[in-house]
Amino acid sequence: MITFKELNVADVMTESSSSESHTLGNISVKCPVCGSEYVSVANMREVSGEDNYKAGWWGRGDLNVIGFVGECGHEFDLCFGFHKGNTAAFCRIAVDE
Repeated sequence: MITFKELNVADVMTESSSSESHTLGNISVKCPVCGSEYVSVANMREVSGEDNYKAGWWGRGDLNVIGFVGECGHEFDLCFGFHKGNTAAFCRIAVDE
């Protein structure tokens, strides 16, 4: 059975170890499973919460999901849920139990 584990969004941010990094402040996205910085955006989607907790997160509003895949083979989502001017940010990974 596959379930989803939610992590703090800080678990996927890192100071880049690459001297070739051109990101502002050398901050990059890393894999929350193994720490690899070689990850790419795979997809983006918006899930409507219908103002009634239907988007699959703990809030009532919509959820924007950015899917990532790493060269390591791991996949994870950066999620941004919002409702009434507040935005929650978290990371979600699939866990096979």
